[in-house]
Amino acid sequence: MTDPLSIRYADPEDAEQLVTLVNRLATESRFLVVDTIDPDTGPATVAEHLEAIQTSVLHVVLVAEVAERLVGIGLGAAEAHPAKRGSMRIDLGILSDWQRRGIGTQLMRGLEFAAKERGCHRLDLTVMVENIPAMRLYQACGFVFEGRLHRHLIINGEAVDQFLMAKMIG
Repeated sequence: MTDPLSIRYADPEDAEQLVTLVNRLATESRFLVVDTIDPDTGPATVAEHLEAIQTSVLHVVLVAEVAERLVGIGLGAAEAHPAKRGSMRIDLGILSDWQRRGIGTQLMRGLEFAAKERGCHRLDLTVMVENIPAMRLYQACGFVFEGRLHRHLIINGEAVDQFLMAKMIG
């Protein structure tokens, strides 16, 4: 990577690029469970959502940007119930031509920082059992396997298992 990588909070001005990013992620990876967003109406909806969560203690949207182009996204959602408040569920998506360049690691660091800022002590995620590269990334970032979610997804009519992985951060 010759241009510097920036990991930052998404803002409403990113909406159009985020729609493009999400739609590309939805079509290029069999390991991501992502719906496409209507390119005509989606940017306004995404901008409204980003505006609404800017001060949220429960949600975070990070973007990975290289040369003013969004190449990855990190999502975090903390639990609202007080008994579960210390846990944040996270998701990552990185365009295939930008994978294995350290972007996932940087997004993970950003999500961990954001979770700690929000008072969380735990990050967790699910990963399809066949997604070996993602599991290696998560393990390298300190995540451990907590269990197997049998038949957790149905993709193209087929049941797919996922692993639950977590990391204690505080």
